[in-house]
Amino acid sequence: MLDNRTFMVAGLVATLVFFLATLVISLTTRRYRGLWWWTLGNGLYMLSFFGFVFQNYTPPWYLSLLLANLASLIGVICWNFSIRRFLGLPLPLGPGLASLILVAALLHYYSAWQFNTSLRVVVISLSYAPWCLDLARVLWREREIASPASRNTLSLTSLALAGFFLFRALATPFNPPGDTLFQPNWLVGLAMAVFMMGVMLFNICFLALVTVRHERDLQDKILELNREIELRHALEERLAREATLDPLTGLANRRKLEELAAKSLTVARRHGRPLALLMIDVDQFKRINDQQGHQAGDAALRVLADLCQRQMREEDTLARFGGDEFVALLPHTSLDQALEMAERLRGSVEAFGRAEGCPQPGLTISLGVSGFQPGDASFADLLARADAALYQAKASGRNRVCQARVGEAGDPPLRRRERESRDPT
Repeated sequence: MLDNRTFMVAGLVATLVFFLATLVISLTTRRYRGLWWWTLGNGLYMLSFFGFVFQNYTPPWYLSLLLANLASLIGVICWNFSIRRFLGLPLPLGPGLASLILVAALLHYYSAWQFNTSLRVVVISLSYAPWCLDLARVLWREREIASPASRNTLSLTSLALAGFFLFRALATPFNPPGDTLFQPNWLVGLAMAVFMMGVMLFNICFLALVTVRHERDLQDKILELNREIELRHALEERLAREATLDPLTGLANRRKLEELAAKSLTVARRHGRPLALLMIDVDQFKRINDQQGHQAGDAALRVLADLCQRQMREEDTLARFGGDEFVALLPHTSLDQALEMAERLRGSVEAFGRAEGCPQPGLTISLGVSGFQPGDASFADLLARADAALYQAKASGRNRVCQARVGEAGDPPLRRRERESRDPT
């Protein structure tokens, strides 16, 4: 059977190992509250076992036991504080200081003034029990801890230690210890064994709680990082859409149109596919702005965009080219098909403008149509012919569709300036 000294030396070695382990964790992982309190508790338990082992080498002889018992009591309080800090609960500093002063006074009295070993054991045992009970209560109430097995084990260990200390306080008068703790005494040996096992279980469970909290925090950080990445991607996509969309109508803007037109021209030139372009202009748009206000003009542009967009195919692109001008890019569309599409658009807008109660009465559009020719070097050539046809439609009385003649080229800026000077829109 192991003697009391063996238990004390084993306890000293165990507490030294746990103290060093928690010290390293505390130094390297600073973001978990309560770690330093737990490390301090391990250090005090190490000093407590050290005092028990070398109790006969400190004059006066009882001073070593007095300091060892106080160190172990402060260690229990530190562990209680550590769990509370870990869970974000307030620390009972007042009760802790009061119990420490009271126990220190009683132990000193029954050691130096009224020597009584049994009463010293009763006092220190009764001082452990409330803090262990409080620790069990705190752990049991905190159900949100991510490691229920560690929490339950730690809570039950605290409860078992509290029960054992109460039993020791009651049993000590019937089995008093000898003059030193090294004398054979089953109750002293059991107390040392239980105390050492409790220290080991407490540390293992607490380190498990820290590990689970660390893993959960890492998962939270990963989720947070993923959310930030998703938000950044969403923002980039939104900015990319805004960079290629017209804010008033929601259609593609000129930049997006030119990108798609360049691709469509490459396909048409390489594979001989037909390609057509519609240039759309609101008739007398300036008069709408002047007579009804710019809000009415904006509303007319949105209505026009909606009317035209609903009649486009999925592969077609309708873009706001600038001001009251729109351009429709029609891949795989011959010139005849484009003329039919243009006439359909013109008719739908005219019908809308003539409808009873229309918010934009008399709304009409003029359209210029051009088709891809093998000699087209760029989108500008196709656009120039459509603009020339639009100029012709405007000059011919508006609200009509005109097509560019084969081989015709134009200077869109020049024709647009001439059209605007003769017929402001």
